[in-house]
Amino acid sequence: MPNPLTGDFDIVAQFSIPVVNRLLAAMHRIERFPHSLTVRVNDDPPPGSRFDMPTLVGVMDAYGDATSDHDRIPPPVAFPPPRGLGGFHAGVDSVVNANIAGVNLEPLTPSRLQGRAQVQISPPTMEIAHPSGSQVTVRLGLMCRYFPDPNTNPAAEFVRGELVITAPVSTAASQVANVVAIDIKANTAQISFALQWSSRPLTAEDRAGIDLVLRNALKTSFLPANITLPSNIAHAQFKTFSGASSAVAVMLDVAMHPPAGSGPVMSDALMPEVVIADGGMLDVASSDTESPAGDPATVNQVFLAGIDDFAFAVSSDFVRQSFAPALKRIRETPVEPVSFPVNGLVYTWHVTYTIALNDVAFDLETGKMVLTMRGRASTGSWTPNFDFTARQEFGLTANGATAELAVGDLKFETSSWMVNSWMWLVDLFTGRAKKSFEEMRNNALRDGNAREAVREMLNADANLGGFLRSLLSPAAGKPPLNRQPYGLAYASAEIRASGIVLHGNLSVLRWLPPRVEFEPIPASVQAGGGIHGAGGMLTRGSDYSALKSWIPGGRIQQFEWKSEGQSGAGHIDENRFVRISPPIVDLDVAESANLVSGYSPLCLTIRGTRLSSRGLVRSEAVEATVCGYNRFPIVGGAFSPDELLPTIALTRPGRDGAVEITGYATAGADATGSATPNLIVHFPDESSASRLDVIPEALRESERRDAATAILVVMDPEQIGRTRYVSGITYAPSDDGAWERRFDVSGSRGPVTIVVDAAGKVVWKQEGNLDSRTLADALSKLLVARKPVASEMGPASVRIGQPPPNFLLEHAPGQEITLRKLTGRPAVLVFWRSSSKPSIEAIHDLESATDQRARLVLAVNDGEEPSIARRSAVDAGLSATVVTDPNRRISRAYGVTIWPTIIEVDALGIVRTVRYGRDPVSDPATQSDKHNVSQRSSTS
Repeated sequence: MPNPLTGDFDIVAQFSIPVVNRLLAAMHRIERFPHSLTVRVNDDPPPGSRFDMPTLVGVMDAYGDATSDHDRIPPPVAFPPPRGLGGFHAGVDSVVNANIAGVNLEPLTPSRLQGRAQVQISPPTMEIAHPSGSQVTVRLGLMCRYFPDPNTNPAAEFVRGELVITAPVSTAASQVANVVAIDIKANTAQISFALQWSSRPLTAEDRAGIDLVLRNALKTSFLPANITLPSNIAHAQFKTFSGASSAVAVMLDVAMHPPAGSGPVMSDALMPEVVIADGGMLDVASSDTESPAGDPATVNQVFLAGIDDFAFAVSSDFVRQSFAPALKRIRETPVEPVSFPVNGLVYTWHVTYTIALNDVAFDLETGKMVLTMRGRASTGSWTPNFDFTARQEFGLTANGATAELAVGDLKFETSSWMVNSWMWLVDLFTGRAKKSFEEMRNNALRDGNAREAVREMLNADANLGGFLRSLLSPAAGKPPLNRQPYGLAYASAEIRASGIVLHGNLSVLRWLPPRVEFEPIPASVQAGGGIHGAGGMLTRGSDYSALKSWIPGGRIQQFEWKSEGQSGAGHIDENRFVRISPPIVDLDVAESANLVSGYSPLCLTIRGTRLSSRGLVRSEAVEATVCGYNRFPIVGGAFSPDELLPTIALTRPGRDGAVEITGYATAGADATGSATPNLIVHFPDESSASRLDVIPEALRESERRDAATAILVVMDPEQIGRTRYVSGITYAPSDDGAWERRFDVSGSRGPVTIVVDAAGKVVWKQEGNLDSRTLADALSKLLVARKPVASEMGPASVRIGQPPPNFLLEHAPGQEITLRKLTGRPAVLVFWRSSSKPSIEAIHDLESATDQRARLVLAVNDGEEPSIARRSAVDAGLSATVVTDPNRRISRAYGVTIWPTIIEVDALGIVRTVRYGRDPVSDPATQSDKHNVSQRSSTS
């Protein structure tokens, strides 16, 4: 007869829907679910043909990331693809006999969509779709950009919405292997796209096409997921419950009960990438067992309480089996005779009772477990023989992920006539017998390993850990976790006649910081950066894609783009991960469209939500910022590859309107001069420094909109900080005299202004204060026609999600260790120079952070002699570990051209963030209540 608590099964675990969504978010965190996809769409087969190719095939770059540049998505090819086209995403991989995927499906209706698509995917969430619990609905937030191939059905370029899959609870069995198969190919599954926004209105035909391509992709491109079960699990099934306490139940049958202490531990097998249909009830019988599968219909009781994350139930039969060795030991062990004196008025009798156990049983009652021993006490004395019952009560105490056996009182009961007539004898007997029975009980519990058996039987890690680890193990090719990916803790234990229920909490690893990246891509109308026509209007610069940005375990709800000098809120976009270069509509701006500006920040802030990783499952706000510094070639003409190029100040407007320096960078150079603009260089004094706006005004008055020109102002760093910020000007420090020497103005007095052509030759020079009219006249004659010069973001040699280059460092005098050997402890690398005050301040920021003790701060000095680096560190009061790099071997390996460059490496030795410049407001070291970090932004 089915157990009222667990039905036909030995063990049943129930999880609340919120905590199921927490687990799904954790799978998103470790990239078991894709967060960013670049795919080739081919859902337009010739009429009459079968679907022999997948609808979607993912395209990755050399680092395994989705490709942000849509022009790098290769055209359709025969599969398998030829070598050299890059990898393909495991979740939407190519299979040579893909046609077999449709054997048991209805004929697919093609959507006739064919082209390129880029998709951002939020973590899936699950809900019970029907009051009966017979259907589940899975939702995935999607943000998509689509480029149709020529002569194919068009669709909106940008769409945002949710993929909604409603599937029935069904059963699937395997005779091949002991696996749980998760498949959504059922013909009865409802797959649709709930549109929330599109860049152009969608017709009914468009909507139907999107639904079809998604349905076909799920059936032809995503392979069935499965989990390998251990041999001692005969059956594993899933069932959903709706109502006040909606739950997902995992029902387990143990193939053969292991000996006490071994426990039914599930396997750690990895689960494939796509597990969209987690809500279905699935049953798999092991091929090497003849035990019948339990009937899910026998499990009807929701024992999950309102505040539980999960509840774990064990049937009363399974509990009895855990105590079976102890009961056997009691039955086989003779009970020591009980002797006691009976004092009379003139004589003392010595009475001895022999004890025979007739029955030993173990049962569960409300609130307790009871070991019942029934027997007969016999004696040859004048005192009567009688029957007795000894009841030993046990309780449970929750202890972490398991429960401990609590031994209660041992009580004796005899027949009523003994209690009424021989009460004094009962007291004497039980007083002596209790000690013997307690000793027998303790020996039986010890020899039968009952305490350990209870711990193992109720151990959530032992029974559910393998299943959870399989869900929360990173996908192939991703770095392994160095910690348990989940935490289970019981809050209370409940004993019922039908079994034991333990109520507990489930947590997952602390969320990783958001990954925020953007990079320039060809504009949607015309490839390339700079200024170009778009629909008859001028636009400035490249488009930027934040396709690779994501919130591990969360959903991005808003992108905010903020340019140099922009006050207030930036451009906020809730629907696209791409920043389209805005058209220039202001006449004054159009007249200055020849001005090339750079070395100033373009910042992206993403905002979104994700579920809490522990405690009450609730939605938490997440915010993170990335600031990338664009650059353009300033130095033209021949120069030595080993030549130390002059530096540029990375600037932004300060709160008081003055220039704020956030770091320094190597000046961009172009030996050919083909990408170098005309250059106006000004070396001011105190007077002319207050009138720098005269220079862009003169450029505007020259009316040379055909000549790309940059403005460089060279001055002392302290003077820069006292100067009013003027948009479009690039600032450079003069403390080492490199710029004066390069343009041969070292001997000049007072302010100096020069005009430099693309080859680096000075073609005009004026000493003294600037006059806008004089400068404008000179510019109109001397500027050389140049095509627009694009400001680009320099590529980085380190990648988020990848190990950084290895190097030696001195961790103690005369003792060296490699960076890779530091695995197990997080580290922060700060590349600095003594001439870069912001880089030294950035090290102090990290040293004063609250979590400084938990991570190692490595101050990598870039290019200075070791003695100078160490002396500068002492003078600056740095406590970080100083790594000298006089030959720039480390800096070159990391692609460092900006000081500070800050790289955070986690305990696994994986790069998590890369930040340029100092920004104490958004430094994660100074934030405690939210993720708000500046990271890298680069071309790929």
